[in-house]
Amino acid sequence: MSIVRMLGIGADVCNSARAMMYALGCIQALKCNTNRCPTGITTSNPALIKGLVVEDKADRVANFHERTVHAACEIIGAMGHASPHQVLPTEIMYRASNEQVRVDGFGYFQRIFS
Repeated sequence: MSIVRMLGIGADVCNSARAMMYALGCIQALKCNTNRCPTGITTSNPALIKGLVVEDKADRVANFHERTVHAACEIIGAMGHASPHQVLPTEIMYRASNEQVRVDGFGYFQRIFS
């Protein structure tokens, strides 16, 4: 899970905008910047906003967030930790090839983001 991985390398906060947009009802119509979002999420057009029923979506988003945090805590617990702050970079593993898994901590992310 990327949340645990990011916390393991020292992140204080992890954001998940795409997943939250899905929970809100985004269908990836790719019209976010046109003011014609068919789900009403990224528009100011009153006719389209009617498709966004906040009362219904609020529960979906809250449930998604709660379950995501719960899943991250379960993974952290399965690692033998009581807190996200205990996850270390040396515990972050990645698949280097079909045959090889490495424990490399920061090195993995330096290669990806450099």
